[in-house]
Amino acid sequence: MTLVHPDDLPTVRHLYQLTCRGEDEGNSAEFRFRAKDGSWRWVHCAIAVVERDCDGRLALYVGRELDITQRKELEIALANATEDAKQRARESETLRQIGVILSSTTDPQQAVATALERAQRVIPHRSAAVFVVRDGETKLVAGNDQPADISIPLITHGEEIGLLSVHATDEHPLNQQQMVVLRAFADQLAVALHAALLLEQTRQLAMTDSLTGLPTRRAFELQAPQRIALAARTDKHISALMIDIDHFKQLNDSSGHAAGDRVLNQLGTALCASLRESDLACRYGGDEFAVLLPGTGAAEARAIAERLRSTAQHAATTERPVTLSIGVVTVPAQQRCPVNDMLAAADNGLYRAKRGGRDRVAPAQD
Repeated sequence: MTLVHPDDLPTVRHLYQLTCRGEDEGNSAEFRFRAKDGSWRWVHCAIAVVERDCDGRLALYVGRELDITQRKELEIALANATEDAKQRARESETLRQIGVILSSTTDPQQAVATALERAQRVIPHRSAAVFVVRDGETKLVAGNDQPADISIPLITHGEEIGLLSVHATDEHPLNQQQMVVLRAFADQLAVALHAALLLEQTRQLAMTDSLTGLPTRRAFELQAPQRIALAARTDKHISALMIDIDHFKQLNDSSGHAAGDRVLNQLGTALCASLRESDLACRYGGDEFAVLLPGTGAAEARAIAERLRSTAQHAATTERPVTLSIGVVTVPAQQRCPVNDMLAAADNGLYRAKRGGRDRVAPAQD
């Protein structure tokens, strides 16, 4: 905040506080910022909330800043300009609107489609498309994938992340000034796509447990209702497992946390290898894991649990044996049951397994 222009500081602080209090899930603002050389530079800053904690406090957000000094200076210079300058103003305003569109949404496909439509006002063309390059593949983000006579690479931080292709009108090819605007538009697209890729990566990190490679509890809770609804529509049973590593605290105390981490990692790997594509597993918390088994009856669910229990014993590479206690619950196809209720029932089975001596599978009830 100390580098923000004093006249802009109240607005910037107000928008930041709105986001922290949960009254806004994202906003953007234009303000002056002191550069390293001491000059004031205009920037467009946008933030989007990625995740809040259980109390609604800000836990993770993504932000970016775009230097818009040149556009601001152009707007001031155009105040008393000629008719040609008015066209420059329309171009600048369109680029500003496009910048807001691209920076104020977390849906890059829709934002780019809207930006292409808006660009038509100052860059007349027959068709246009935006592509993103990921993992060596070029994928269409928005627009019409048709032959183009103009292609501009989308480059940010020295890396080509996409392509803007434009087929200008046959009657009126783009002039020199329109090409300048087109390149500025391409720069905006490059920044927006880069931000979208970073946001996607951040979300992926937030939804994946780094130690086990499994989804986090949050990711599980978001995906589980869809799996349950699908099982209900197809008139199939659905089962759930709650898994706990026996005496895990003693393992950490006697062999160290590094050994405990290895066990968690090996169990995560074993779960990924043992379950079907339709199944959903997660690290539920600490040394507990939850598994959802769509289309699985009671007998098959118990067999899967026994297989996991056996696999864990052979997968773990520790001085002392690693065993699992597993609770199992099965919900009939005709019965609707929220995921939290299923896991609570499976948790009852888990405690029955613990009370029965551990290293076993137990149903929620006999």
